[in-house]
Amino acid sequence: METDDIKVTIPMDVDSKGTDVTTEGNVKDKKEEKKENGLIDNIDISREARNRVKLYVLCDQRVWDDRGTGHVACVQIPDQQGFVIIVRLESATNGTDKNVLESKILMDTVYQKQQETLIVWSESDTCDLALSFQEKSGCEEIWAKICEVQGRDPGDADGGYDEMDDGELSEGSSNALSSTGATGRVVLPPIEIGRLAEVDTVLQNHLASQALREKMANAIETEGVLPKLVDIFHMCEDIEHNDGLRTLYSIAKNLFMLNRNNLNEVLVSDKYLKDMIGMLEYDPAHESPRKHREFLYEKSKVP
Repeated sequence: METDDIKVTIPMDVDSKGTDVTTEGNVKDKKEEKKENGLIDNIDISREARNRVKLYVLCDQRVWDDRGTGHVACVQIPDQQGFVIIVRLESATNGTDKNVLESKILMDTVYQKQQETLIVWSESDTCDLALSFQEKSGCEEIWAKICEVQGRDPGDADGGYDEMDDGELSEGSSNALSSTGATGRVVLPPIEIGRLAEVDTVLQNHLASQALREKMANAIETEGVLPKLVDIFHMCEDIEHNDGLRTLYSIAKNLFMLNRNNLNEVLVSDKYLKDMIGMLEYDPAHESPRKHREFLYEKSKVP
């Protein structure tokens, strides 16, 4: 996919440096680009609740970034045959309207309509986009136009990918979008001692429904999370990192709360059980650690 088929700019009130950013590798002729952008800028976009959206961008950092709130339209590019998705910010910059998104609809782009108010797609291998609509009707209208351009059936909403669960877009969409890519897979933070709180937050955000718990359990198994957590647990005990140990307690508890049989079998296996029990000793509700391992492995003589 060509990188010059998308223009994603950061609103002045979002970017602390006050600069515009376009996707890397844009080599379009500057005169042609200026002419085309000028024509697109002059397109009228209605400002109604039905087409009001938030734009999220997921790039290399694998964190969904809120690029602002505006109004979306799917319109034909002037003097050309193609169509473009435009998001124009609600706020004005220097007295003029500002498009935060200009993305051409291409035949090989996989668009997905998830739930009733979300459209997501990948612009490249490292950049995913999501439009979160205020109203269902607006989402349906834009989705129908995308399908018309691509010659698709609007009823084929998922594009062949797993769909996000309703619970993933609670709390203003940010919780789910921060940990889920455009294909619905879980994107875990690095399993590092300084990122434990983030790992725990992602875990908690995926306890709301069976579908979310299943996705999280699969990610934990496929990404080899458990041995990394055990290594960090040993390190935290060695250096008496109390905050890290308390967070590991919450992580261990949430791992069991996923309630996935395959994962539970691994958690209670000989390889991991003792360390899982060890993490559960550091309950923040108690001033000092419990002594579960001492009781089970010394007093009760569990092998």
